Amino acid sequence: MRFWRARANSIQARLVALALAAIAPFIALEGCNLYVAHVEKVKAAEDHARRLTEHATERYADMVDEARALLDLLAEVPDTVLSTPESCTSFMSRIARSRPWARGLWASDETGKVTCTNYPGAIGIDISDRPWFPVASKSGFTISDMFIGKFNNMPMTMATLSRPASPDLPSRVFATSMDLSHFDKIGAAAIDVPGASTMLIDGSGAVISHTPAAAPLASRNFRDNPVIAEMRRTGKGLLRSAALEGTDRFYGYTQLPGTSVLMVIGIPSAPVMNAALDSIVWTTVFSLLMLALAASLAIGLGRHFVVSPLRRLAWKTSRIGHGDLSVRVGDLKAGREFAATAKAFDSMANRIQRREAELVEANARLQEREKALESANQILDDLASLDGLTGIANRRRFEAAFGAAWDRAAEDGKPIGLLLIDVDHFKRFNDTRGHLAGDDCLRRIARLVRAAPRRGTDLAARYGGEEFAVLLPGSDATYAMDIADALRKAIQDQRIGRRGAEDAPVTVSIGVAAMTHAEAARRDALIEAADAALYDAKVGGRNRVILASRPAATLVPDLPRTSETPAPARREWLTSRHR
Repeated sequence: MRFWRARANSIQARLVALALAAIAPFIALEGCNLYVAHVEKVKAAEDHARRLTEHATERYADMVDEARALLDLLAEVPDTVLSTPESCTSFMSRIARSRPWARGLWASDETGKVTCTNYPGAIGIDISDRPWFPVASKSGFTISDMFIGKFNNMPMTMATLSRPASPDLPSRVFATSMDLSHFDKIGAAAIDVPGASTMLIDGSGAVISHTPAAAPLASRNFRDNPVIAEMRRTGKGLLRSAALEGTDRFYGYTQLPGTSVLMVIGIPSAPVMNAALDSIVWTTVFSLLMLALAASLAIGLGRHFVVSPLRRLAWKTSRIGHGDLSVRVGDLKAGREFAATAKAFDSMANRIQRREAELVEANARLQEREKALESANQILDDLASLDGLTGIANRRRFEAAFGAAWDRAAEDGKPIGLLLIDVDHFKRFNDTRGHLAGDDCLRRIARLVRAAPRRGTDLAARYGGEEFAVLLPGSDATYAMDIADALRKAIQDQRIGRRGAEDAPVTVSIGVAAMTHAEAARRDALIEAADAALYDAKVGGRNRVILASRPAATLVPDLPRTSETPAPARREWLTSRHR
């Protein structure tokens, strides 16, 4: 009895009890693993079905993008290529062969008469009775709902692009039929899972395509099926049911964009569950055996040779891990087996100390360089956006500010005001006084132009040569005219360049325009309107401000004629300024 009592109180017995106590949680953990593995297998099957349906949606979107690019290309083709049946059919056929999803390419006039197609026998037929044609002829790019093709009896959708008539090209409607059976590739990917299936179901509930093809569902209709009703309601998602194909399956589904067609992919649940159970059983048996073996080895060999030295080693290395780099492990009194490990930890602590010092120094240098780089970049940015002679914003800065103001005007609907300023008789001044005097004149005028804006969003810039511009975002014509009148008077009052009674001071002519985004046919219309007003100020005697009477919708031909100058001379001057 004493012997057995002593054995029970020994370290060996305690290690055995500790090992048994250690195994018990692992057994409980394996029970949890049964459930976790089951959930993971189910989730993997659901994720696989979801990925396949997402791939279907992405593939259909790619087909739509390809169709849009193809129709844009056809709309740019010269009408001479599409005018004869031979060249038209050859051209269309070459394009269709390179795109397996494009079953047909069509071009028709606005009445629906086919003028060009890759089907030679179809030229001249009337397609105006097709349900998609009335929408296609009145819209830009459109995608029709699913229908069954008359030529190939295949499920498809129609992508169309209407090209309005222009001086060079007649009105045309271009169309390409996208074959939905091309999604069989997606079905083939799903068949990698035994028993998997794919279906395309139209808006009436009819199965228009089914993979594998031998399955008996191709002729069924699911109009009143509650599973299909749920899929229709949500449009995209994942569910589990046995009401479609008679077996319990995971179904991933999505409604193809722009159509009423449902893409449904089913993966059988039974193989997933059986595989999960087999995996769990074998994993559990193997884990229990390995745990028992590991516990036995730990009890028999690790008690003296591993546990105690490791505890001492762990204590010292944990101090190193917590930042106490003064600790060294080399003085650990343990077996020779731990000598290399102790030496490695000491070497690591030394390297960490050196690296920390190097890192602090490198961070300091990096911060200094970053500050220098930021300062240099700021200087370069300022230099790139300023005019070297006058010191105000240059043409590049003006163009960037004008583009941003135009985009804001498109959103908030507020008008944009613009002043175009030209120095009167500057060439004569420059020739008689010299370039240095001309430069000084421009600098003095630039200072007055820069002082003209009253708000932080306004911008004064040198537009080029002796021209300046003032951009007034959110300003109407009244505000713009106030700024322009004040600026013209300020420049005249400075009497720049006047040396005696016989010398006339330098003056400026200013063209003013203000319009909203909706009033302008395009972005340059505002500049053209201000330019036209500046011309009117010039021909009207100079040293004056003229407000543009209306937006200049086109470059020159539509500009208003003034009473002072005939239209041909005015067009020639403005055209030369915009070359």
